[in-house]
Order: sequence, then C-alpha cells, then structure tokens
Amino acid sequence: MKIYHGLLAYVILALFFQIQGCGGKSAMGPDWFLNPPKDKDYIYASATDSSSNMQYAIDKASSLARDQIANTVGTKVMSMFKRFREEVGEGETPEFMTMTTNVSKQVVSEVISGTEVVKKEVSQKGNVFHAYVLMRMPIGEANSALMARIKANQNLYTRYRASQAFKELNDDVEKYEKFKRQQGM
Repeated sequence: MKIYHGLLAYVILALFFQIQGCGGKSAMGPDWFLNPPKDKDYIYASATDSSSNMQYAIDKASSLARDQIANTVGTKVMSMFKRFREEVGEGETPEFMTMTTNVSKQVVSEVISGTEVVKKEVSQKGNVFHAYVLMRMPIGEANSALMARIKANQNLYTRYRASQAFKELNDDVEKYEKFKRQQGM
C-alpha cells in the first residue's frame, strides 16, 4: 500500500511539473514574452503591466507594446557627450581633474496602423492583475505609411517651391512696375 501511495504521489508530482512546463511560462513570464517571434513580414513587441483592474492592466500592456513598435519604426535620437579635462597645480603634485557628461534623449512620433494583439495572458496575485501582451504589426503597412509620408512631404515641398517661384515672379513684376514709374512710362 505504501508503494502504491508513493507511486501515486510520484505520478501526480510528475504530471504537475509536466503541466507547468507545457504552459511555457516561467517566473519571468511566458516564453513568447521573453523571446518575441522574429518574422520578415511583421514587427513584434511584447509588454507587461499590472493593475488592480484586469482590463486596465491589458490596456496598459497593449499601449506599451504599441510604443515599442513605434520605437522600432522610427526614433529620433539626440545625444551629446562632453568631456572636460584640467590639470591643476604645478611641480610634482598636480591634480588631473576629469568631468564627463553624457546626455541622450529619444523622441518617438509615429503613426502606426494594423497593430493587433496576437497573444495575451493574465495572471492574478492578490488584488493585482498582471497582463502579458504580444502585439504585431505587418511590415507592409509600415512601409506603406512611410511611403505616404514621403509622398506628402514631396507634395508639401513642391507646393512650397511653387509658392517661392510665384513670390519671386511677383517681386520681379513689382520691380519692373517701380522701374517704369521712375522712368515716367
């Protein structure tokens, strides 16, 4: 009988670990969260957030994932690195002083479309919901949006150049009219 209970406990324990392993979830989150897929047709981003409200936790995680996709599509990075060196004193005991400053700023402003949540997992610990989200965006749509922006910028530049040409023509006409008045024509 003891052997039967021992064997039963072993089988239950083995099944428990098997079930835990099959879910693909570690203490750090699902496997797909830690290792988002790579695909030539999609940009993937995973994110997590928590809240006392389940839907709000999902919404926050989804928003973070969209931010990551926008960051992948285009980020303007400004960086500055300054180094100041100075030697103070004379003789055998001068002090060499160094001051280094490194500043970096990232700005993301992208219009993204076609994002979709492809995986979502929510767990609860006490009154707090933890949401894990995997989002993707088709790269074709990102390329289409980029091409539309380039075309819009080209159209804007063409209109600007046309207005500059019109202004130049108008200035020349005014100069000619002024010249005629000065000549008494």
